[in-house]
Amino acid sequence: ARPVLERLSHETGETANLVILDRREALYLDKAESPQNLRIFSRIGRRAPLHCTAVGKILLAYRSKAEVDALLGRGRLECFTRNTIITVSQVRRELEKVRDQGFALDHEECEEGACCIAVPIFNARGAVEAALGISAPSTRLTPRRIEELVPDIVRAGRQVSEQLGYHGRHNTPATS
Repeated sequence: ARPVLERLSHETGETANLVILDRREALYLDKAESPQNLRIFSRIGRRAPLHCTAVGKILLAYRSKAEVDALLGRGRLECFTRNTIITVSQVRRELEKVRDQGFALDHEECEEGACCIAVPIFNARGAVEAALGISAPSTRLTPRRIEELVPDIVRAGRQVSEQLGYHGRHNTPATS
């Protein structure tokens, strides 16, 4: 994934991240830093919540209802900003949207001033192995810019997925 991360960061001018699910959190495995002076700092080994990050939503969206319940629990979720989704029912609605559109967004949900777009990385069995995302200051990641960047991020996610043996079909989350 490293060459894809570097190319995505170079093409978008933003920080690109590769993230996996570890226990009940998103774990940052690799990154390609933005060349811009104003950028979102991420650290390899950093952990982040699943419910309010784009990469976390990707890691949840393709799992069964039972797995999502186990990962999120049943109570209110931790609130980080005024935009944080704090109920499991809100997260479920967001995950449906993520599956429908094929990407996830975090618009200052985890940290004020930080936004992220993420896509799934599928393995050869069609299961989500990881999430690939770009992070940027909210001043640059405007709705128009998001629209421009989504095809690039989707293409990058597909490239990494194909390297893992993915051939275009993914497992649908079970309803139970």
